[in-house]
Amino acid sequence: MHRTNKIFVTLLLPALFTFVVNAAENAPGNKGMIMRKPPVQEAPKETPPAPTAPPEERKPKRVETPPQQMPREERAPKPIVVQPEPKRPEAAQPDTEHPEPRPAAPANWPVAFNDYFHATLESPTTDAVLAAIIAHVNRGTVLGRQPEQEAERFNTWAKEWRRNASRGESDVRVVEGFLKNVTAWVSLESQFTVQPDRDLLKQLVRVVQSQASLDPQYDDMRKQKIINTIEQQGLFVPSGILFGYSVLPYRAVVLPKGYVPFESPTKPEFADTTSRAEATYDFIEAPGPIFRVDFDTIDAARVVIEQSADGNQYQLVQEWKSTGPGGVQGPAILAKPFRARYMRVAVESQKETAVLRNPRVFALKEPPAAISTLETESPVLDGSFKETPWPRKAQVDGFINPDTEEFAEAQTTVRVCHTADALYIAVYAREPRMSTMASTMSDRDAPLWQEESFAIVLRPTGKPEYRFVVNPLGAQFDSRDGNEEWNGEWKVSTKTWPVGWSAEIEIPFASLGADPGKDDWEIDFVRTRRNVENERSVWVYSGDGTKARGLLIF
Repeated sequence: MHRTNKIFVTLLLPALFTFVVNAAENAPGNKGMIMRKPPVQEAPKETPPAPTAPPEERKPKRVETPPQQMPREERAPKPIVVQPEPKRPEAAQPDTEHPEPRPAAPANWPVAFNDYFHATLESPTTDAVLAAIIAHVNRGTVLGRQPEQEAERFNTWAKEWRRNASRGESDVRVVEGFLKNVTAWVSLESQFTVQPDRDLLKQLVRVVQSQASLDPQYDDMRKQKIINTIEQQGLFVPSGILFGYSVLPYRAVVLPKGYVPFESPTKPEFADTTSRAEATYDFIEAPGPIFRVDFDTIDAARVVIEQSADGNQYQLVQEWKSTGPGGVQGPAILAKPFRARYMRVAVESQKETAVLRNPRVFALKEPPAAISTLETESPVLDGSFKETPWPRKAQVDGFINPDTEEFAEAQTTVRVCHTADALYIAVYAREPRMSTMASTMSDRDAPLWQEESFAIVLRPTGKPEYRFVVNPLGAQFDSRDGNEEWNGEWKVSTKTWPVGWSAEIEIPFASLGADPGKDDWEIDFVRTRRNVENERSVWVYSGDGTKARGLLIF
């Protein structure tokens, strides 16, 4: 996460928003600068020859994929929005440009704080500490945690921590102050959105004063400019101006039980027309039901979210309208989450130029449970998913990158079924950069996890843990309770596609020494991606540090 360098620009509206954009583009969850022009595609999206494609009814129109590509809007869970629709005045900032900030100073950061904040800091600067705190608060906000709850939660934890801390360690006033200020801003913004109030602005001034006293990158000029903007213009300053980072607004929602929200790292393509700005996403495979979209805009008369299966014909999902000062503001909380390969966010302006910057998409990860259907006929292993025994829709999706705590950029879907004699698993690993995919190993029991591969981790009830790994070339690796000398009798067939590769796997129950019964088996899937983009993603991931397990239900 990189901090914004410029803090103050003129109060003219276009210049005003330029600063907010610069602050947010380097915020948690945004990877680099977001371009107004569509980026160059790294790999063409062609269609494979018809004779070798999966059944036509199972794929989207433009890219050859297994059947799970069709939108599943009717299956999406429905969060309940309990807070009124936002209506807030436009944000503003001081009217002069701030000089280059001073270097950030070292901050006291005890090792135990890494556990609480899910960080990996070592002798950090105050700027790195602030970034870690904001990333932590943002994660709690998406999970539905109120800012007041987060503040109380930390205070309780810190009080217990101090009992065993040394005198030198216990001086964590900067950490405590940063967290107090960030959670206070989130709380005040939420209240100000519902009902603008001068008393809330007075409290915001106190937050600015506190932040200026803690942050070495503040100086008196910057502090006073922000305070003047609040007091003289009655405007609520954005987080990018106050902290130099994007802080997600809190909106109260009730998520379906067992569903966990994560951000999608997919980058959009931008397009502008007169009085309209658009950001279009091609997820290739939606990681889960999309339920929240954050963005920066100004003077928006209308904000629209649309979906498409083919990238040509779009259907309206939901719209928001406003004629008040500042127009429609983010985030957009969807009344009915949806799945689609393509999504478009469009902003229509009250003025001549529409502004849309830094959209961020959040989807819901479903509980990790897969129901295997009993079939009388065994599927033919050819990597194409043509046979009737394969389920029409994947039971496993929503892979998470544990390093970023976001959905994986390249998603993977899995189908499962079984006969009386064997378990069958069909994998479709999406890869938008097929030309750079690294897969060279072909020997049995080679270390396939070092390159592009897919692993199945399976533990039948009362039995050892089995691991089966395959790569796009059809090479196999297996182990039992970590014993790599064990070789099971199982089969695999693989196939490559323009935007990914597939594998169909047969694991006889005799090789496992187990038969499906009334008990559920533990199972997890791990995708290793090796090319220009290296990424490891898993199916089972809790997101809150607690241990989770995936279930295979017979």
